[in-house]
Amino acid sequence: MPERTVTRDAANCLRIDHAAVEVIRALDIDSVPSLLLKGPVLTEWLFGGDRNRRPYVDVDLLVPSHRTGDAQRVLEGIGFTCTRPFDGVLPHGRPRHAATWFRGRDGVAVDLPRSIHGAERVAPDRLWSAARCPAASIGLLGERVAVPGLAFRALHVVLHVRPKDAPGTRAWGDLTVALDAVPLATWRCAADLAAELGLSSTMGALLGRHPRGRSLAGRLGLSCAAPLAMRWEYDRSSEVTRFLAEVLEAPGIEGLLLAKEKVLPPAAYRAAHPTAGRSRAVRIRRLAPLLRPVRLVRGARGPGPRRA
Repeated sequence: MPERTVTRDAANCLRIDHAAVEVIRALDIDSVPSLLLKGPVLTEWLFGGDRNRRPYVDVDLLVPSHRTGDAQRVLEGIGFTCTRPFDGVLPHGRPRHAATWFRGRDGVAVDLPRSIHGAERVAPDRLWSAARCPAASIGLLGERVAVPGLAFRALHVVLHVRPKDAPGTRAWGDLTVALDAVPLATWRCAADLAAELGLSSTMGALLGRHPRGRSLAGRLGLSCAAPLAMRWEYDRSSEVTRFLAEVLEAPGIEGLLLAKEKVLPPAAYRAAHPTAGRSRAVRIRRLAPLLRPVRLVRGARGPGPRRA
């Protein structure tokens, strides 16, 4: 690796670390608890603190859902501007996964996630409790900062592997190192935590995507079979499959509500996309994702008997 690349990565991480400590201090002054995620946490835990092996580009902070507004005011007070708010409009009228704040004078971005990848259906308060118990911390620029416990960190590494990830991506590399470095006892605790949060099938399926992860899943008693929704999500070429995956993953009546909003988008979505749903024909075309399973089933059965 060229020396200038190594130096640039290390210098950038140092800049991010200084900003992380500054933000966490400011949150502490206002009694807003926070947990530092990913970035320096994974680098210290899995990579021996080597920022050249595992660089990062932003600060990820999890705060209790009822203190999100306080955290945002703190960020505003130290010069950050929200560039991607929680209430940004997405299809189906759902809020964004995280709010992003940016500060121009040092080029630092801070993400305030509502959840973590793969655990979007877990209630935010429940996820916060799981992340902060037991209490843990790491040293960062001479200070102790709160981070998730080891079991949560191990589970997070697995859940962060998404269908688009493959050898060479950052999430895949993190999992590869974790499979070698994290002891079995910690993985067992992570599996127990996944069961408490209703994420056992997701954890098993994602571990099963990695050659060494399949062996670990077996030792943990987790099935590597991907749920139907996850298998459809792997097909990134079709909006239909992504939509059907969302509907299937949604608990109870929420799946029906997502389907309804696909046909009749909420007012906030229509306001941000003036051309959406202007005519009945557009709305009817939105029914295509719902009708595709019917066509697939009919196709599998073959043509029906002809009438005389």
